[in-house]
Amino acid sequence: MEILEVTEEQADGRIREIFSDVQSVIRSTQVGSLYRSLAVHENIFVQFWEKVRNNLTSQYFERCAQNVRMRMIPPMPEDVPDFEEELLDEEYDDEKILSISRILDMYNYLGPKDLIFAIALKASLNGIGIGGTSPGSEYDLEVIPLGPPVEMPLPVLIDPKNLSDDFLNGVLAEKNEKVIPDVWRALSNFPEFLKLISSFVLEQKSQKGFEITVDLSKGAAAAAAQEFPYEFVLETQKLSKDEILVLDQKLDCFIQVIPQTNVMIHLLRASLLGESRVRRDPFD
Repeated sequence: MEILEVTEEQADGRIREIFSDVQSVIRSTQVGSLYRSLAVHENIFVQFWEKVRNNLTSQYFERCAQNVRMRMIPPMPEDVPDFEEELLDEEYDDEKILSISRILDMYNYLGPKDLIFAIALKASLNGIGIGGTSPGSEYDLEVIPLGPPVEMPLPVLIDPKNLSDDFLNGVLAEKNEKVIPDVWRALSNFPEFLKLISSFVLEQKSQKGFEITVDLSKGAAAAAAQEFPYEFVLETQKLSKDEILVLDQKLDCFIQVIPQTNVMIHLLRASLLGESRVRRDPFD
């Protein structure tokens, strides 16, 4: 299915306000593709954001996102390639390599949050109750700092039409579903890096451990969404069955694409920064 979206430049009115709030609450320098695509369905997107927002600003959400992030770390291959050394051979300087590293950190940080959000919305659309679970401690209800981490970049997203078909078709099944994660658009500013990683990512995606890690990530995100501290109910009476079906299918795409992408990000962080850095919090 084709995934339509409302870009940040196109957004106006209430959507523009929510986009600004998304950046603050999700703690990002950009509005991610999940939210841009959901904005096409303005009424349900606005309603869901307003109902779920207080869960997203809680320390509980931040803690759960970190847990999901750890679940997204796959078994590492015996011989992790050293892409940093190869990039130096391509005359990439330290600043350029740091830019790639920070892009990987950015989407490593955001992916788990997006996955929990997508699963919570899908459950709500299908009439499953979300939230109302007593927190493990009062700290879980405290409000997180809003706004992106200081070191989070604001990457330029290359137009999908200008992305390498060899990379997308040969490595990413997402191309076939019209969901192209922003991380690949951002990394397309570094074509030598994409060329280096293609065969490595393709090989790792074929491993059983990769598939198991994706499934475990989705399970952890589903548990996190189910146990939100603040209960809410989505009002779907005014939605047609067709619109609910389209939304449900769209969310299914993201729920599959997000963990696949983040597992790949961990592999790339290991190959660029070393395995010892993989478990470090982004921007730590």
